Amino acid sequence: MNTTETPESKPDNEATPTTVANESVSAASPETSKPEHPEPAPRVRGANGARVALVLAVLALLLLAAGGGAGYWAWMQFRQTIASQDTKLQTLRQALAEKASREDMQGLGRQTDQLATQQEAQTRELQSLGQTLQQSQVLSQRDQRGWVLSEAAYLMRIARYQLDLLHDIHGADDALTLADRRLARLGDADLLPVRQALAAEIQSLRDYHGPDKVGILLQLNQIMSRIVLPTPLGATLLDKNGATTESAAPAVKPSGGFRGFIEAVWRSISEHVSIRHYPQRVSDLAVVTTQAQAAQSLYLYLENARAAVITGDNTAYHHSLAAILKVLQDTSGDTALRTGMVETLDKLNAIDIAPAMPNIGEALTRLKKHLSERKPAQAGGQTP
Repeated sequence: MNTTETPESKPDNEATPTTVANESVSAASPETSKPEHPEPAPRVRGANGARVALVLAVLALLLLAAGGGAGYWAWMQFRQTIASQDTKLQTLRQALAEKASREDMQGLGRQTDQLATQQEAQTRELQSLGQTLQQSQVLSQRDQRGWVLSEAAYLMRIARYQLDLLHDIHGADDALTLADRRLARLGDADLLPVRQALAAEIQSLRDYHGPDKVGILLQLNQIMSRIVLPTPLGATLLDKNGATTESAAPAVKPSGGFRGFIEAVWRSISEHVSIRHYPQRVSDLAVVTTQAQAAQSLYLYLENARAAVITGDNTAYHHSLAAILKVLQDTSGDTALRTGMVETLDKLNAIDIAPAMPNIGEALTRLKKHLSERKPAQAGGQTP
């Protein structure tokens, strides 16, 4: 663009610097003639200025274009940097996501294993619960009547064991009573024959009265306390006849010499020698020996009788009492004492220490028969 103005475009009254300069030159050299119109030199200078301005404008435009291109290039580089950074960020995000995914997969794998273990444990529990439920169903569907009958049969066998082996009347009675209560709980009319047999057996047990073994043993002990076991010869006589004992040699004053030695020897021997004086005549040795043997026999027979009472051996008990009575009849002694002992032994000999036990097997036999008849009926009822 041209920033200079031509002289024609300015007002006439306005003086330009060129005009002023020309006037000053005219004034300095009056001889020189002035033309009427200005010279064309200023126009050339204005054109040059326009060209310079144009060049400057072009340069400015070039600089502006270069700056714009540089800015555009910088902007493009910035965009590329941002894009590469975005790419790197996306790559990092993908790597982090893959890493997190792997960790998540590992965690999920562990959780899956734990869940599988728990599932297996729950499966086993379910199987055990299923088996328990099946067993419960079987038990619930099974006839409870069979259990009660089996229990009653077991109690009856226990009663027989108590009676036959232990001779326990009360234990057998309690067992049969419990068996009758079990059968009564069923309320089955088919079991009436069994309960009738049970009632008869329970009554026979309660009517049974065994011997008083404790009383028999006490009476036998009393008889044994009256029998004196054999003692050394003379001891019993000493206690009963009030015999006195004196030293075999009276005390004398010791003397010296050979005589004194003999006396000392005699004194040492006489300390072990006793001389007894009895007011009555001492029995013969044969008589004393016979009485001792009789006492020993009585004592042994009484011991046998006591053992037979404890074990319930009726045969041995009566044999022992018969032997005691025979020994008492063959020996002599206090008549009143012997008579009382014989009376007591006769009463004891009349006692049966092992009477026959009641028979309690009929109820169990009937119950077994009932159970054997019941099984085929159940099998027929379950057959489709």
